[in-house]
Amino acid sequence: MPMYEYQCDKCSHVVEVLQRHDEPGPKSCPKPGCRSRKMARVMSNTSFQLVGSGWYKTDYAPKSGGGDSSGE
Repeated sequence: MPMYEYQCDKCSHVVEVLQRHDEPGPKSCPKPGCRSRKMARVMSNTSFQLVGSGWYKTDYAPKSGGGDSSGE
């Protein structure tokens, strides 16, 4: 099940919610004292990184050399 982040439009408080993609988000801000009824889903940073060898860009992409290698 994915984790989604929602941000309050009034106080900018961000909350993480573990939910299915088709479930509705929180109806109001959970921060004490904030009475906002509008939470928007925001894009969050991912922890997925492509590092090391074995990726297309480092091992399989054509090397820049300006032409084909036929020698003609």
